[in-house]
Amino acid sequence: MKSIFERYFVETLAEINKARNERMEILSLYLSPCGWQNE
Repeated sequence: MKSIFERYFVETLAEINKARNERMEILSLYLSPCGWQNE
């Protein structure tokens, strides 16, 4: 029971981190042109 929960928890964290990284890449693409224009 514990091992199944730990494996599910680790996989869930991996999915969250992957989604967060993808979101940060998209944000950086949108923000980088604005940053260049402001400076």
